Parts: sequence; structure tokens; C-alpha cells
Amino acid sequence: MAVSYTEFFREVTGREILPYQERYGRNPFSPTLLVVPTGLGKTDAVLLPWLYAQRFEVNATPRRLILVLPRQNLTAQTAKNARERRSAADLDEKVCVLELMAGSEDNDEKLRPDQAAIIVCTQDMYFSRALNRGYARRPPRWPLDFALYNQDCIIVLDEIQLMDDALATSRQMAAFRMQYKTYGDAPCVWMSATVNPEWLRTVDSPPLG
Repeated sequence: MAVSYTEFFREVTGREILPYQERYGRNPFSPTLLVVPTGLGKTDAVLLPWLYAQRFEVNATPRRLILVLPRQNLTAQTAKNARERRSAADLDEKVCVLELMAGSEDNDEKLRPDQAAIIVCTQDMYFSRALNRGYARRPPRWPLDFALYNQDCIIVLDEIQLMDDALATSRQMAAFRMQYKTYGDAPCVWMSATVNPEWLRTVDSPPLG
């Protein structure tokens, strides 16, 4: 029997859920701008709803959770946290965690389309694969990664104030996915402690409120 999301959050993190985390958990798989001060658990806010949906097999859950960060130190820290949360949620056998950045052994991992996964990556790794130019990949693999990184996934972009031109790229790609459709939803979540919603305006996309 499924426990409530609030109980699951407490069980996995050992902490009480914050009000904004509880609100986000009610509708976690939709395009969102999440502005939260540093140190208040933004990563857990987006990670735990996905783990909960995997644990209790909630319908229409994206197959992959992709966490995109601008720096390697943030990537390593987030991947470590994701592995700890996955184990605490008793999902080691069901969910794989990949850490993609320069020098990582996971860069060569060949993910299956039906495999539930948390992909924690630097922005160069994510955007090159999502744009069909897979960095650290042989060209025959590019179309497969292009499909995996643009369909049936939720894409979380953290510390967006540090992303420079990649931020506008992420917004325009999200607009293209909505316009041309995908196999399985692929919503984006943009996160930061300090953000101007105007940063998310592109030709095809008004800013998120």
C-alpha cells in the first residue's frame, strides 16, 4: 500500500517536508520555475516526487529524471545525493543513477529506453546529447541519446543564473518539444535562488511566472 508523499519524504530524507516542497509535490511533472533560497532543499524538492512515483508506479511518470548543472563540483555532489536517496527509497534494483561529466566512467553507459534512470550531468554533456551531437559519444549513438534526452523525461536545470547562453537554449528547446510533440512528456523545471523570469523569454516562449 502506498504511503502518503509527506510520509515518504520523511522516510527517505529523515526530515520534515517544507511547505513549498509539499506544494511542488502535488504537481511535479509540469513546466515550472522554482525560486528557492540556497540551503532549503531544491534538489530534494524535485528528486523525491520522481522517486515516489517510481516506488509506487504512478501512471504517466517520466522514465528519466535529468538533473543539469553548470559545474562539475555541483554535479558530483548532486549525484551522490541522488544515490543516497535512491537507496533510502529502496529503488536500487529499479533505478540507475548516471553521473555524466568530463572523465566520468558513466559517459559510456548505454541506457535503454525502458530503463528508469536519474541522469546527473554537466550542461555540456546534456545539451550536446539533446542536440544530437553527443559529447564523448561515437556518432552512431547520437540519435539514440537525442531521443532519450528529449522524450519521456523530466529535465531539471539548476543554478540557472550560472548557465549563460545555455539557459536560452534550454527554453527554446522546451518550446520546440511542446510545438512538435514528443513520445512521452518532457517538461522542464528551472531552479535558482536568484532569477529574473525575463531570462526565460525566447522567441517562442513567454517567461514563466
